[in-house]
Amino acid sequence: AVTGAARARNESRYRGRGREWATPVALYRTLDAEFGFTVDVCASNLNHKHPAYWTEAENGLEQDWRGHVCWMNPPY
Repeated sequence: AVTGAARARNESRYRGRGREWATPVALYRTLDAEFGFTVDVCASNLNHKHPAYWTEAENGLEQDWRGHVCWMNPPY
């Protein structure tokens, strides 16, 4: 069961109270140390985790992902 902070985040998200949820920095750093990300494919100027990132305006789905190790923020 989802409880506490996770429930509050999810309920707010699904009730239209925001759609930008950032991954906790510690979690990103742990995963980046293992995988060596080269681009954040679904980010904003406020929540990107990698220096190279694509915003909604740049539409990461239309970018060429070949040769990249891609990070995408999971839903929080």
